[in-house]
Amino acid sequence: MKIKNKLSRREIVEILTTNNYKTLSVTTITIKEALERGEDQCLLCGTPFSGLKEDLLSSAKTDDGKEFVLCSECGVTNLLEKKVLEKKAKIDNTATINNKLFCKDCGWPIVSVCCNDEFKKFKDASEWDWWYYCSNKGCKNHDGEGVFQSKTKWVFNIE
Repeated sequence: MKIKNKLSRREIVEILTTNNYKTLSVTTITIKEALERGEDQCLLCGTPFSGLKEDLLSSAKTDDGKEFVLCSECGVTNLLEKKVLEKKAKIDNTATINNKLFCKDCGWPIVSVCCNDEFKKFKDASEWDWWYYCSNKGCKNHDGEGVFQSKTKWVFNIE
């Protein structure tokens, strides 16, 4: 059975990086099955399936019937864990486990979060520049508190 809704690379990356779909069913298929469906190359990297050493590929289908096949290198699980997330990652000034700030109550490192984007919705974070919280989930300071350019009473600095 041939794939009806062929997708472009851009459309596949969009599917994988947005939450517009309730479900994304992923199965493993063989190269022979992909060829029978009319897929002869990976839709992300363009690698021909006929030249692959591994026989298994990732086949994905969205809840509205869009389908695509990826090679094992670009496979959906691999993409979700690595490549696509790297493109979505907010590297600069968002959240950092600070290696110089620690919780006075338990000694664990402090996480510093820039109060922007979706994090503004957390408690009263929209009123602050930064949010500090203890990385220890069991600590009383795990919920943290907002700060501007200063430390809080429960944080100590090692320099």
